[in-house]
Amino acid sequence: MGNPSDERIADLLDQGSALVLMTLVRAKLGARKPGTRALVTQQGLEGTIGGGPFEHSVCREAEAVLAERTSAFFAQSATDDRNRGQREVLLEYLESGQAQLFRRASEAEDGLFLVRLTTPYERTLILPRDILPGDDDGVDEENIRCDATLHAELLRKCGGASGCIVLDGTPFYCEPKSVLPRLVLFGAGHVAQATAALALECGFSVEVIDEREALLTEERFPQAKLCLASQNFGNLTEICTIGQHAYVLIMTHSHELDELILRFVLPSPARYIGMLGGREKRAAIFAHLKAQGIPEAELACVSSPVGLPIGAETPYEIAVSIVAELIAERAGTRLYFKNQGAV
Repeated sequence: MGNPSDERIADLLDQGSALVLMTLVRAKLGARKPGTRALVTQQGLEGTIGGGPFEHSVCREAEAVLAERTSAFFAQSATDDRNRGQREVLLEYLESGQAQLFRRASEAEDGLFLVRLTTPYERTLILPRDILPGDDDGVDEENIRCDATLHAELLRKCGGASGCIVLDGTPFYCEPKSVLPRLVLFGAGHVAQATAALALECGFSVEVIDEREALLTEERFPQAKLCLASQNFGNLTEICTIGQHAYVLIMTHSHELDELILRFVLPSPARYIGMLGGREKRAAIFAHLKAQGIPEAELACVSSPVGLPIGAETPYEIAVSIVAELIAERAGTRLYFKNQGAV
């Protein structure tokens, strides 16, 4: 499961749930980086900060924080059997009064959280604008600062990544907002449904577009940011913009529609374009597009067949292979798999 988002935290707090936000603020070694989050609620754990004995110990502390309604700090300085070294976790007790702070953070296009690492562990949202986003809704302005100069200075100090900094001798945890990578799914069939669910868990914001409106239900895509119906995909230029941070997957029920969408997406600056289907389908569509004047270099950027070759057969297995490739692209390791002949 990916990091619980600010929106998810706000939703839980709006429901009246008290919770503990566990944030890894320092980690010398190990796979998990500063900024990794998990939640402990009355219902249990949501997310993970690394698993194993370390997480078990932190969760026990979090349960005590939840019971005592007081934030705390957990540090493990001794190396464990995997030599992962020192790790420090902030355990913040949150309740309904802080819902709007996280809601504001989820709605802001940029900004960062600054958390004092000494009691009372105050959390402040720093925005690089002169005014607060939205109308006044009762948020304590002491918890939100609009200061472009301070925002820029904090970003410089933390290097644009989550981590610990020192201001006037006081330790703080700085967490720049990171926009979820945007996955645009053209098609709403079984593979798209499985891919959307897994991609959401892996930290992608998902949008689904299909001409079959009956498939675009909340039951099938419960956490999709957007579901759009497009008759024959004939109005894509009006309803869909593909920017440089977009990941595009084409998996409709029709080869003709796949080709139409691919022709629409190719001129865009999308970071990733993938098309579901076998090599024969790819060859036929590519030959048709080349005959229409589409440059070979543009077509070479399309991942098709899409996904890592893990022998996937079922929709869920195919989704695993696809999302694994998306993660590799996001992490900058897809070139390694390409060099190995895997993509």
